[in-house]
Amino acid sequence: MRNIIDDSVKKKNAVKIKIIASVLAVILVIGCALTIYLLFGKNDSTAQIIKNGTPQYTIVTPDNCSDALSAQISDLISKIKTETGIELSCIKASEATDKNKAYVLIGATGFEESNSAIEALGANADAYTIETTGKHVVVTGHFDSATADAVKYLGEHLVSEGYNASSQTLTLTAYAFEGATALPTAFEASELSRYTVIYSDNTLGNQEVAEKIQKRIRDYTGITVNVGKDTETPETAYEIIVGKTNRRISQKYFEDKTYLMQYKLVIEKGQVQIIGGGPYSAKLGGYALASMLMDKNLSLTAGTHSEMDVAAESIPITEGADVRIMTANLLTDEAVTEATRDNFPVPAERAEILAKILVDYTPDFVGVQEMSAGFVEPLNDLLKIVKDTYGLDYSVILTEWNGKSNHCPIIYRADKYRLDYQNLTPAYYLPNGTPPSKNWGNWYDNATAAAKFTSLTDPTVEIALLTSHWYWETEKEAADNGLIRQEIDARTMTDVFNYVKETFPNAKIFCTGDFNSHRFSGKYFNQFLSNISGAVASNIARSNGVLKESYKHQGVYIDHIIGKNATFDVLLHSGTKNASSTLTDHQPVFADIKFTK
Repeated sequence: MRNIIDDSVKKKNAVKIKIIASVLAVILVIGCALTIYLLFGKNDSTAQIIKNGTPQYTIVTPDNCSDALSAQISDLISKIKTETGIELSCIKASEATDKNKAYVLIGATGFEESNSAIEALGANADAYTIETTGKHVVVTGHFDSATADAVKYLGEHLVSEGYNASSQTLTLTAYAFEGATALPTAFEASELSRYTVIYSDNTLGNQEVAEKIQKRIRDYTGITVNVGKDTETPETAYEIIVGKTNRRISQKYFEDKTYLMQYKLVIEKGQVQIIGGGPYSAKLGGYALASMLMDKNLSLTAGTHSEMDVAAESIPITEGADVRIMTANLLTDEAVTEATRDNFPVPAERAEILAKILVDYTPDFVGVQEMSAGFVEPLNDLLKIVKDTYGLDYSVILTEWNGKSNHCPIIYRADKYRLDYQNLTPAYYLPNGTPPSKNWGNWYDNATAAAKFTSLTDPTVEIALLTSHWYWETEKEAADNGLIRQEIDARTMTDVFNYVKETFPNAKIFCTGDFNSHRFSGKYFNQFLSNISGAVASNIARSNGVLKESYKHQGVYIDHIIGKNATFDVLLHSGTKNASSTLTDHQPVFADIKFTK
């Protein structure tokens, strides 16, 4: 009898447990649904795009929208205006900052609603969805091509099926297309001929990198892949992507902070994203992929398959030194011939290497020579990375030389020094020494950049820097229209030096440049030193017994860091160890300087 009662109690308890579990499950489902509703709102199948003649939504497009998708969006807006008389506003994703607005999110906008909709799409490349999520409408496919198809569908059906002329209301109804073309699940070397190298158009240098990767793949595999700009090439699942393009995989895998001299190869849905800190590291990533492809049976599933990270070195300033001054000749791109271009970094790539040197050596000032126009935009982009990622705030001031966009810029720590004065006008001389006119006849010109700074922490510290590039032929007195060019160089820099000295008498003045006189025996170079009562940094370092040979140019000192006599002692003089790559054949060199009190 006791066993029967126990069994009965057990059965009743089991029923109670099942009931409680069921109730908890229902509560859990309701709770999840309520949470989703609170986070994203109710997923309705319709949305009133225009209500009583007033637009309720603003169209949002990807920041770097492809031409094909842009054309479809423009066509949709035009059709709506033609039929309703109302034009919908259209903005880029980066401009969609009003959280209270309702948006029609088209494509990979970066919004969470867009990302969730793309993730939920089926396994077909041409699938797309038109749906409402919370206050927004999402119109997207895996790729721009499918998104363009979705927008085209709207253009063909939205107005004709959803517009009520009497109430001036345009109602959108949700729609989904499953597609028919299966997405690849991996990157297969056997499919290489279907791939295109896609480069981002938002940074200089990426096109050259894409073309170098194309050549390297051809050299290693015998297969020629296509090259295309992201804004002009319809997106597919067969892409090798360079830089932060308009592709969603770029938006997804580029981190908030980008590190110089770092790359990753990430595979997703057949696409290969090369995440590089700049054009140079992106090229190295592409070369790593090309090496892998020598294995014709290579198959790479989703995930990260190759990485390189050159950690930031710390080259601290010598104890007791007051300032670190560096000089760097970047070697203008005009000097890079077609024969050497494949192995020699183009300006945008060298700009990344220079930015990494700034991170490693943290110079206070850099006098730069031979920086052509191709450096300017990528260098400014990379200086932003230096600030955002490494916390070093560098600014660059530029001057043009002979209208050729050949710059002798000065780079300085804006978080340590205030720029008070800059003279970036090229100095022009006619054969008789008269000032320039509009007659572009027999001018001789030479660019000398000058700037004066004050320390942000100690207003008594004032520093002026001059930089220039002297004539190439240092061993002969080459005449140009009766002028000896080195003599004009000496006169130009002397004039600028004296002007700065007279205008800012308390400033400690330094000159940097590629004077092409590294043996310091040139007649006019020595004339210049005499004119300014100057001395060469490495000579003072040698006399103090603290000279160190530069990293690359053993026994040769091409820095030409010059200062007024008795204003400084050089504690250390050395070249940068640019181990990651050759910046140019002109190795950057620095001097740590202690001021004589």
